[in-house]
Amino acid sequence: MRWVRHEAPHGAARARNLGASLAQGRFLAFLDDDDAWDPAYLAEAEQLALTERLDLVLTAFLKVRQQEGTQEVVPEKVPPAILHPDDFLVRNPGLRGSNLFISRAAFLQSGGFDPALPSFHDMDLGIRLASLPGLRYGRNTRPRVYFHVHPELRLSTAGSPTNVAGMRAFLVKHAGIMGPERVSAFRERARRLFGVEP
Repeated sequence: MRWVRHEAPHGAARARNLGASLAQGRFLAFLDDDDAWDPAYLAEAEQLALTERLDLVLTAFLKVRQQEGTQEVVPEKVPPAILHPDDFLVRNPGLRGSNLFISRAAFLQSGGFDPALPSFHDMDLGIRLASLPGLRYGRNTRPRVYFHVHPELRLSTAGSPTNVAGMRAFLVKHAGIMGPERVSAFRERARRLFGVEP
């Protein structure tokens, strides 16, 4: 195993991209520091990828809510059966860094995570992956990834500077392909979920 450390924080996108650029294996898997994998996650994703000759496997995940010493585990998302770029323009249908199992070749072909986005880079990557010609995609509907929601600051913490900056950068980047109806839906969702005006 090899550890690589950024001496100064450069954001999740740069950290993931650096790891991908240094990796030598056929497949890449990413795990955020506050998420967790079920012990079966990697083996199941690899078996699905090899058996079905897939470039990308997304796995269903559970949300772990942590508050005042209590923990609640609830179903969160099952990735879509088919990937389409439009599905990532307003909301995330089920791609997070921690449930992404992808061939190194497909990841590099997509351009990786956009470091210009402080957050919302999962949705941005989803648009580009779904647009790759001939991408072979499959999903594991068994929840094997744990997405932790805790009181500490996260990229997706409602109203945090990183969350708001990423949301606004995503909207600027993709407004041209979203069209007025989706831009309006994106803004409404941001107000409802995050309490901010993007």
